[in-house]
Amino acid sequence: MEIVTPAAQVDIAALPGDYGLASHHKAEDRERTIEQAKIACGNPYKIGAGSNGGVLMHAAGQNQPTEIFLKVGQDGRSFLGPKGPAGVPQDRLIVSYEDGVLITDWLDQGARSVYGTMIYVPCA
Repeated sequence: MEIVTPAAQVDIAALPGDYGLASHHKAEDRERTIEQAKIACGNPYKIGAGSNGGVLMHAAGQNQPTEIFLKVGQDGRSFLGPKGPAGVPQDRLIVSYEDGVLITDWLDQGARSVYGTMIYVPCA
């Protein structure tokens, strides 16, 4: 049986700001990782507003942020990635977006194995 991730509703205009960032590789580590992300607000990850309607975030392996965009696939799932079709390897699947907490998974297996599931918790 295939597990289908439900579509996450994201307001991209609400994303810019400071976040605590942490990641995990095992689903059972999610709650612990959210707590670690809160602690990381001492050195926040900044999501900036892009000049073309996207947000400025780092792509896998890049040290400078680039503008990425909210994209919706034919199945209704939401992604963050470069302009173009949804669901390409450079995209991140938005696993959830609840109370400002953004959780994403890289589609590229290499990036996923290095970076894991990314959890962004808004800093107060």
